[in-house]
Order: sequence, then structure tokens, then C-alpha cells
Amino acid sequence: MNKIFTILALGIFSISTAQFKLTSSNYINEIDPSKNYVVYEFQGLSQKQIFDKVKMYIHSNFKYLKGDGYNEVEPGQIKLITNEDFIARKSLGMTFSYILNTTYELNFKDGKMMIKPYFNYINIPYGVNEQVYLTYNGSSNKSVFKKNGKIWLEDIGFKNAENTVNNFVIGLKESITKNEDW
Repeated sequence: MNKIFTILALGIFSISTAQFKLTSSNYINEIDPSKNYVVYEFQGLSQKQIFDKVKMYIHSNFKYLKGDGYNEVEPGQIKLITNEDFIARKSLGMTFSYILNTTYELNFKDGKMMIKPYFNYINIPYGVNEQVYLTYNGSSNKSVFKKNGKIWLEDIGFKNAENTVNNFVIGLKESITKNEDW
């Protein structure tokens, strides 16, 4: 009986934490695929409070955001371009990490935050320093999806791209709801 409750609890937790799914048209809302964004509610928090907490989270987790990497319109919007490393594979005792370039658009209202991620590319810094785009565009040799929309290069970054964005969203939500009383 305990196993059933554990499985149900984990299932509910995974449904509530899974946010975005990567498709050939970019990230979509996993629950409502007609939308490319997710709105979260934070009852009792003003637009400015949410904005400040998000800004603090971003600056404590990302370095080198000056220039075009970080733009804000206080207290309504933050646009963030990130380069996040992830381990793509291990071979012959060596670890190969790739760099995921993602743009996050964050919009704020009283008690609400909207997140809209955009997949830009994956940079493979080994050998010829290739960039892997979402779909084949005629000039790039590699893409995550084929022309027909099926996954082509799953091992290079499909799951890692989804996980990286969803982990960012989970961390962001936790930082906003964290109790600061001490």
C-alpha cells in the first residue's frame, strides 16, 4: 500500500514540476501545447517583489551576463540569454560537455510570472566548434530535429536541453517561494 502512495506522490510531483517540452518549433507548455509559455502564480507577492527575487536568483546563478546577456525593464520584464554547460557524453574516460544557449523571457504582474524559453543553439566546442540548431536549415550539418520533426540528435542535447530549462524554472520557483524569515 505504501508503494502505491509513493508512486502516486512521485507522479503528481513530476507532473507539477515538468514545465516545458522541446519540439521542432521550440519549447512548448507541456500541459497546454498550444502555448509557448507557462504562467505561475505567487499569491500575496507584488510585481516588484517577484521581479526582485527573480533578479537575485539570476545574478546568483549566472555570471558574465553584461551586455546583451541581460536586459530588464523594471519591474515588468527580464530577458536573459544564458550559456549553460552540460555533460553530453563520456567516452574513453573523457567527459564531453556542450554549451546550451537559451533565451528566457520573464514577464511579471502582481502575483504572477510568465516564463517563455527559446532554444537558440548548442555549441560543441570540440574539433571544429560546431553549433547545433533546432531544425536543419540547409547550412548546418547538425540539428536536434529532422525536417519531418522527428528527433535526430537525441544524444547531443535533446533531453539535456529540456532538463536544463526545466531545472532553471524549478530553481526559480523555489527561490521565489522560499521563506526569508530568520
